[in-house]
Amino acid sequence: MTKVLVWLWLASCVALQAAPAQDSLRVASYNLRYANPGDGANAWSHRKALVVFSVHFDHQGVVARQESAKLLLRKIKDIAGDNPVVCVGDFNSTPDTEQMATMRKALRDARDHSAAPPYGPQATFNGFQWNTAPKERIDYIYVNNAVRVLNYATLSDSQDRRYPSDHFPVVADVVLVR
Repeated sequence: MTKVLVWLWLASCVALQAAPAQDSLRVASYNLRYANPGDGANAWSHRKALVVFSVHFDHQGVVARQESAKLLLRKIKDIAGDNPVVCVGDFNSTPDTEQMATMRKALRDARDHSAAPPYGPQATFNGFQWNTAPKERIDYIYVNNAVRVLNYATLSDSQDRRYPSDHFPVVADVVLVR
């Protein structure tokens, strides 16, 4: 089995020239798996293709986040083509922002398209603050039309009044439909 992990810089010359000084670069990664003769029953010919992108948008620059969404969607189209796509990550953006509207024009928000009602809170950022109710949703799972979302959850578990991260994990059960 051969795996290739590729990092994309979420920036373009035009975006950088237009961005304020505080806007910085972030990355997206994706993983492609190529067939190997030793795979046997797990050979690529027996599997469906799936392209998964993992992103982390800048936390300060508004323009950087807006341009990152546009560039990410172009790269998803170029790299994935018609294959099923799952795009996950910390977008550092609430649902009402321009960049999230851009994402929803091309991909489906797994929370909104889950066959079962979403489990857990809508907010995903807790900032390690146990005594304050989380308010912001900034972590997402997006899918294209070749992926059906069965279940979606935001896991807000804690131990001894402590969270393991400043973000709640988001998870989804998905099925490839083509």
